[in-house]
Amino acid sequence: MEKSVVSALEQLGFSATDARVYVGLLQGHPATGYDLAKRTKVPRSAIYAVLSRLERAGLVRAVSTSPAKYEPLPPQQLVSQLRDRHQDTLDTLQQALERLAARPQPSSLWATVGYDAMMREADRLIRGSQKLVAASLWAREAERLAPALEAARLGGAEIVLFSFNPLPRVGGRLFSYGIPERDLEQYWQHKLILVSDHRRLLVGNAEESETSRGTLTDELVLVEMGLSTLVLDLTLCGQRMRVETVGAIVLLTTHLAPLEQLISRSLAGAPT
Repeated sequence: MEKSVVSALEQLGFSATDARVYVGLLQGHPATGYDLAKRTKVPRSAIYAVLSRLERAGLVRAVSTSPAKYEPLPPQQLVSQLRDRHQDTLDTLQQALERLAARPQPSSLWATVGYDAMMREADRLIRGSQKLVAASLWAREAERLAPALEAARLGGAEIVLFSFNPLPRVGGRLFSYGIPERDLEQYWQHKLILVSDHRRLLVGNAEESETSRGTLTDELVLVEMGLSTLVLDLTLCGQRMRVETVGAIVLLTTHLAPLEQLISRSLAGAPT
């Protein structure tokens, strides 16, 4: 466990020595430099320089003198600090890359393999949505994605969810038949259709298996097919459950052809 933590911290920008000293301090504190040198095998001649560097970075602090003893920044605060730092870096990178792009990139397909990988991709896609998150999913997946859905809603995105199962209490427009998962699992496998901002689609098998496969795409034809499936689900749900779905369907079809208007215009011009 200690090696895996040190390795993870190295991947996040720590030197191997700094990571070992922080982990060593986490395992027992407050501690003197002498204690840490023995525990971490960092030479006593170097331990205080390491502690000074970590102290300047806000990752440890001295809590006494004569002798000086140190305690670490709590893990939760460290992770939060690293998350904010790397998110800022990624945001800056994204902006720079977009400015450098000489021409639009071609549409692409990306595969996800394994249930957890698909759920991580769904979480990322939802949290990155600015205007709309629309999904057809099962209760289990809705529960797992609930924090991301709430974060997207609080960030200003409209949320439209359809499920045959009861849905968790997340904000947005929710439509459900209320069928228990265990009843439906006798006939169907878990599946997921997720559309973000009318621009990206994630679709695939959502069985809890390492062989479950999903596809992420920004190919607009496929995105529109995903939206059309969601519109059909909502339309049938409205008819069967006698609930109003027009408002949600309007949100989903903003970027599609205004079929009702075109049909009305065509009928008005048709010969009698």
